[in-house]
Amino acid sequence: MVNLLELAELAARPVIVTGLLASAGALLSKKGILTHPAGTATLAGCCFYLFIPALTFSNLASSVTVSKIVHLLPLMTNMTMCVLVGLVLGFLTSHIMGVEKENRNVIISVIGFKNVGNLPLVFIPSMCTGSTIFTKFLGDSCTRVGMSYVAIDICIATLLQFTIAIQLLKKRDFAEQNIDRHESLQPLLSVGSSGVIELQQAWTQEEEEEEEEPFPVQNATTDERALDNDLDGEPDAMNLWDCLKGINWKQLFPLPSQAALAGLLFGCISPLRSLLYGPTPVLAPIAEALDLLGQGVIPGAIPLLGSVLSKGPGDSKMPISQILGTVFVSLVIQPWVLSGLVVLFVKIGLYTAPDPMFLFVMMLANSTPGAVNLQTMTILFNNRAEEMAQILFWSYVSALLVLPVNVALFIQIITWFFPQ
Repeated sequence: MVNLLELAELAARPVIVTGLLASAGALLSKKGILTHPAGTATLAGCCFYLFIPALTFSNLASSVTVSKIVHLLPLMTNMTMCVLVGLVLGFLTSHIMGVEKENRNVIISVIGFKNVGNLPLVFIPSMCTGSTIFTKFLGDSCTRVGMSYVAIDICIATLLQFTIAIQLLKKRDFAEQNIDRHESLQPLLSVGSSGVIELQQAWTQEEEEEEEEPFPVQNATTDERALDNDLDGEPDAMNLWDCLKGINWKQLFPLPSQAALAGLLFGCISPLRSLLYGPTPVLAPIAEALDLLGQGVIPGAIPLLGSVLSKGPGDSKMPISQILGTVFVSLVIQPWVLSGLVVLFVKIGLYTAPDPMFLFVMMLANSTPGAVNLQTMTILFNNRAEEMAQILFWSYVSALLVLPVNVALFIQIITWFFPQ
């Protein structure tokens, strides 16, 4: 049984650290150093394109092997379930509270998509500091193993956020609106979310393509080739290839997801892994550089989050009861529904937890507030940005009180499966 005082201290530590780092970002914002939009956009780009991919690749490539890959499947399943169950709970919550139709997708998105790219990166090192249940089982590899688990969550969550969430938060008539590009990009850059640059580029490219080709034009060359194939009796083998080329793979798999996939590839192929992390690694300087770049995630992403939240909750006409109801479902009901499923699946043998950190990462992923990327999307599509800002603001303020309680209970549950 974990000592109550030690448990409270362990659970509160990462929340306090997060608050201090976020406060530093808020202070820099107030001082005009981390300014909107230039400063936040630059820092967001560094996190999204440099720090997070480096951290994701290095942790996965150094800790994942073929023998361990099977154990990671529950992490992928849990992250997918977190999104799907969250979307269902968001749908039910919005209807039970009688939310206006225009605001329903905002609530569904906040509950469905969690912040797994910033907050867990602070919690893992805190859990691996001192004599804890995690260090007793994992030793010096505690932080690296925990970060590799978080990297899997980031990969799955990023893929789902940039596909499902975009469709939920995009206005149905968005493609028909004549929006001035410069007026739209300014507030987009001011958000400073980790995905802001990617979203901006994807939308701008789409709009430019629409301007270049406003009406569908038949491609005579393609049609003639298809006709020639039919006359020659040859199958049209270009159809599938043309479809694959038409998919925006960069948007579907953003750089953090690409880094996660590359890290899994290097980790599972021994000759590649030995180049970076073997007994005598030929590419050791590259591995060291990636490790150092990965260390920039926490001092970059959390102050950036604080800078965003320092702007306050904003103004919206959404009733406070609906905001609080959404926060309660997101931070209390959803974490315990999903954590209960995790415990059940471990009990019946559906999940196999190789270490305490494995269970902790799964439970923590179900418990964080909504992803800041959601704010970026609402501004991008000029759709309920004030309502999203208000819900996210109160979600993060409430998380300062709720997360320590949840974490303490999670650790207590983990001790049942891994008695010290």
